[in-house]
Parts: sequence; C-alpha cells; structure tokens
Amino acid sequence: MNTPEQNAVLALQLKHLFESSKTTVTISAILSVIVAIVQNSGTHPGLVWLWAAGILLISITRLSFITQYQKNPTQDEPVNRKRLFIFRLLVLGAGMLWGSTGVWLYVAQEPQQLLFLIFVLAGLSSGAILGNAADRVSGYLFSLAALLPLIASLLLDGSPVAISMGVSAILYLGFVLFSVRLLNRTITNNIRLSLDSERHASEINQREARYRMLVDTSSECIVVAQGQHIQFCNAQTAKVSGFSEAELLARPFIDFIHADDRTTMLANYHHRLNNENIPPYQVRLLTKSEGAKWVSVSGATIMWNDAPASLNFLSDINAIKLSEEALQASNERFGAVLKAMPDLLFELDINGRYLNQWGTRDDLLAATRSKLIGCTLQEVMPAEAAAEGLLAIQEANQAGHSFGHQITLPLPHGKHCFELSVAKQPATAHHEASFIVLSHDITPRKKVDAQLQQQLRFAHGLNQIAKAVSDHDDTQQILEQVAHTVGEVLNADRALIYNIDFDAHQAVGLCEWLNPQHPDTAPTKATYPLDIFIGAASEARRTHTWLDSHYDDINPHLVADGSGAILHQHMNIQYVFWYPFAFRTNSYYTLALNHLYSNEKYSQKIIEFLDSVSQLVSVALEKIRLLEEHKRLSNFDALTHLPNRRMVTARLQQTLAASARTHKLGALLFIDLDHFKTINDTLGHAIGDLLLQQVAARLSGCVREEDTVARLGGDEFVVLLEGLSENSIDAATQTEAVGR
Repeated sequence: MNTPEQNAVLALQLKHLFESSKTTVTISAILSVIVAIVQNSGTHPGLVWLWAAGILLISITRLSFITQYQKNPTQDEPVNRKRLFIFRLLVLGAGMLWGSTGVWLYVAQEPQQLLFLIFVLAGLSSGAILGNAADRVSGYLFSLAALLPLIASLLLDGSPVAISMGVSAILYLGFVLFSVRLLNRTITNNIRLSLDSERHASEINQREARYRMLVDTSSECIVVAQGQHIQFCNAQTAKVSGFSEAELLARPFIDFIHADDRTTMLANYHHRLNNENIPPYQVRLLTKSEGAKWVSVSGATIMWNDAPASLNFLSDINAIKLSEEALQASNERFGAVLKAMPDLLFELDINGRYLNQWGTRDDLLAATRSKLIGCTLQEVMPAEAAAEGLLAIQEANQAGHSFGHQITLPLPHGKHCFELSVAKQPATAHHEASFIVLSHDITPRKKVDAQLQQQLRFAHGLNQIAKAVSDHDDTQQILEQVAHTVGEVLNADRALIYNIDFDAHQAVGLCEWLNPQHPDTAPTKATYPLDIFIGAASEARRTHTWLDSHYDDINPHLVADGSGAILHQHMNIQYVFWYPFAFRTNSYYTLALNHLYSNEKYSQKIIEFLDSVSQLVSVALEKIRLLEEHKRLSNFDALTHLPNRRMVTARLQQTLAASARTHKLGALLFIDLDHFKTINDTLGHAIGDLLLQQVAARLSGCVREEDTVARLGGDEFVVLLEGLSENSIDAATQTEAVGR
C-alpha cells in the first residue's frame, strides 16, 4: 500500500513528465517531417511518408493526452497510475516508430543519409533524457526502442566502419540510459525536497494559527508595546476597551491609561524593558464608551522586530473592584485584588497524554515538565481533576472547543484551582488530532469570591440585628436575636450571652442559641459563680477586648482559675470565643461562641463584624434606656419621683372603671402646704425642695401599695384611694383614718 507521501511524489512526477514531454513531442513531430523530406529521394518514398504519418499521429495522440491531463490534474493514486501506464505505452510506440527507421531507412550505400539518420536518432535519444527522465521506465523504453534497431543494422552491415559506428552507438545508448537514471534520481529527490518544504511550511502556518487562536480566545487582554506605541493587541483587548484594533495601533498606549495611573504605567514599562522583574500591578484602562476600567497588568520583555518590547497581559478586574467598593471600608484590608499570572499551555492527545507544555510557571505544574511529557492526566493528577480534564477534551473533540471546566490541584505551596480552555487541533496528513489546553490559575479569584460571600453573610446578619433593634424595645428580645444571628452567620455550635455582674459576683445566662445542624448539642445556659471564670472576666473588664482559647492552646487567662479545663476537657469545646460589650460601671455583657467539632480561628474580618454587632447592640440598649427615661420623665415628678398630673389622671380613670365594675368606693384627697412660699423665700428653694421630698415620703408611707400619691405641682399633692368599702359611711371612715 502506497503512503500519502508516495502518492504525492507520483502526482508531481506526472506533472513534471507531462510538462517536459510537450516540447519533446513537438520537436519529434517536426523532425519526422524533416526526415521524410530528406529520405524521400530513397527507394521507398511511400514507406517514408507512411512512417512520418505514423509519427505525426502518435505525436498528436500524446499531445492530446498531455493536454487532457493538464486540464484535469488529480491526486487520486489509481488514476495517476493508469495515466502513467498509458503514457509509457505511447512513449514505447513513438520509440518503436523511430527505431523502425534504423531498419527501413538504413541505406549503407548513402553515407550522408545514414549519418543524418544516426544524428537524428541520437538527438531524439538526448531529448528523451530531458523529456522522459521524470519517469525512468519511459526514458528507458524510448531510448532502447529508438536505438536498438539502428545498432543491430550497423552490426549486421559487416563493414568495419559500420561495426565501429555500431559499437559507438552501443556506448552512446549506455550513456543515455545512465543519464536517464541519474536525471530521474535528481528529479525525484527535488520532488521529495519540495514536498518536505511544503509540509514544513504547513506545520509552521498551523502552529502560528494555533498560537493566534489561543491569543484571540484568551480571557486576558494581550498587548505588545514598543516605543510607547502598541504594536500588537488581541481581540479581547478591543472587546474590553471598545476601540477597534486600528484605533489602538494608531495612538500611544499611554493615551488609553487613566491620567492618575500613567506615571506608574510608564515607570513599569521602562523597568520591564530593562529586564527588571515587575510584579503585577493595577491601572485604569480608558474605554471608548464605558469610562475607566480597572485592569491588572503583568508581562515580560520579548523581542519584536529584532528590538526589545513589553508584552503585557491585562486582566479585567473591574467587576471585582466595583464589588469591593460596595462593601464596608474594612474591605480595603482584604489585600490586593486578583493578580494576573501567565497561563500554562499544554498539548494533549485524545487520551489525555501530554505531548508538549509551554509556560514559565513551573510551580503551578502537577509534575515537572520532564515527568509530564508522555504521561497521561490520570498518571500525574488526582482522579477527580483528571476526569474533569478528560471531560473537557471530549467536549472539545465534539464541538471543536471547550470552556469553563475547573480542576483543583494539591501543589507543594497549597491547593490551586484552574479554569481550562480547550481547542481542538484537527488531524493532518502527518499528525493525529491533538488538543491545546490553556490552564488559567483562578485561585485568587476563588479566594476573593469566598471573601465576598463572607461579607454578604455579615451584611445580612447586620441587617437582621438592625431590624430587631428597630422592631423591639425589649433588651431580652434583642439579645436573643443577636445570639441567634451571630451563631448562624459564624456557623458556631452554641452561642450564648451572659451578664457578667461583679457586684452580684455572678455570670448570669441571658439567652442561648444551639445550631440545629447538631441536635445533640447540650444547652449550657445557667447562672454561674463568677469565680469559675474570674480570670477571663477580669481580663475582659480591664482591656475591654475579646479573647479566645483552643483545645490544644488554652488561653493563659483560663488556666489559673481552671476554666480552661472545664471548657475544653469536660465540655469538649474545641474553640471558644468571648466578645465583651455594653460595659457598665461594674458589669458588662459577653457573647460566648462555642465550636465543638472544629478548631476555628476567627479572622480580623470576623472581629470587625462583631465590632459592628456590638455597636448596633449598644445603640439598641441606649435607645431602650432613653425610652425608659422618657417614660419616667413623662409620668413622674422629677423632684419627688411621685406620679405627676398626667399619670394620676390616667390612674383616676382606671380607678373609676374598677369602681364601676366592683362597686367599691374610692376617695381623692387634695393636699397643699401652708406657708410653703415663706419657706422658699426665707430658707431658699433647696430647703423647700427637701421639704417637698419629705412630704412625698411621708404621704407614701401612709397609704397602701395599691393607692396612689401624686404631686400636681408646687406644694399641691393628691392621694387617690381605691378599693374602699361599698358602704359610703365605711368608705368615709376609711378615708378619714388615712387623713389622720
């Protein structure tokens, strides 16, 4: 079975053979006419012209055959074999017709005509070297058929001159055959070299197309800058900026950078051209219609048109920036936004076997390059990651490309997550189909997403607590909502709030939330002697800050009083966190968060969330205090702390309603102080106020608990008695007794 390369060689041999034969066939036809004219004076003129007609007929047939081939060239191997066979038959026919002249037109008595015939046949044989050398068989057939009859006639002539000429003709025939063989080898080698050159050019074009495809399908903007001008940009750059490629190439690249970031961009551009290591940095890219967009810039120095240039990778991080700006100011401490990193590039076959690998980030490889090449995904990756990679390859095999598949690799410096973009490279005559895999490290983006989700949980929790603060005026309800919300947001197993009272020397459990995911968690809310936790309680009162403790690293303030052993060993708490808030003169609240099944470590962001919770609760407690103070001021006299006119009026209405319902009588006594103004004028208002307070105290001591003593204003007091006897006389007697 012929290989594709042999078929291609055959097609080119035919092409060369037919192109070169056209001229030799034409010359052969012309020579036949000349020979006929010259030999016409011989003894057989009719035979000569019949022979010439045969030469002309076969020449026309050959020319027609050549023309038909040139109109319909093909790479089909059976067709080309058939055409070559027909060509050889025509060549053999032409050679035999010319060779017949060595017998029919051999005239020993006329040396001039004989020499002419020898000269013509020798010339035709030389022409056959050029015209038929592309096919060695055709060259041999024509030369042998044309010269062997003449050689035989010369040798059979018997004369010394004829024999000498016959021997010379034999030598000449050998030279012709050798020349045909040598020239055929040269032509065949040239054809093979031409095919190799075309194949190499095709591979180079495919490789360039592959890289261009990767560049154009890259999720990052790729820009080559040289002399502060953009020399090249990919389609993603035009898409992100909104400018066409022509617009980007027509202006200095600095024109597309925000004015506040141009100094940074220029400095890093020159540093990179000096081969300095520049870490990824962030600038704002000016777009055509969407304003400025934040991009992360990384890159390297390359040679472009034999001169140094800056290769820049621009990652669109505008969405991340906008999300960060929407969060609290504390998000600025999250750190740098996702850093752009050069992608890893691989070539794999349909079975997931590594054929090649490019990239400078060897620290992101599942194995060293020498171990990767020749191995499969299953041999160097965890099973789950290898299966996902093979799924992406199969998808690309069906659709031509695949995007969005993600894998996670355990690398020496931690787990990294990669997003795969796969493009199929079609099979060629010399290569099976393979797949170009672009592996983009999205670990920073994953981390940012997790942080954003955490902040959303914090914001939702703060909203719930703020709603409770707004809806409730009861401290207990607010504290229960705080314990529930904080425990749920931080995924604690138990969340409690205690009142740490140093006067009563107690830790009073106010509320408790238990995680429903662990229904076996036992409640622990109770009132405890403060001595059990005196170390931590005293430290929190002194520093007004939080403290935590781990099962394998007990906080020093929980050691001396033995509370650490109680919490971690007896109660099996892996991690405990205490956050004190709402400090009063000699007491405060503390939020206790327990993790029973995981050894946590609260981050600074969680502390900030708890700070915000503390501020909300402080606002709520202050609101409740102000409401109670407002209620007290609006219903009680500020000096004597007795009910005021407003409150006694309300109680009078209640007493009247109760009297109508129970038929029991009541009494209303109006009391004022004689000469009170004189006391104020002579002894001062301070003494007058003291007198009013003493009167209020004595009046309150003279009545029952259900009765009301009120101050109407100045020195006027009211005593409201209720639930007296149903008999008016008895009720009057009871009232008189109170008056005495």
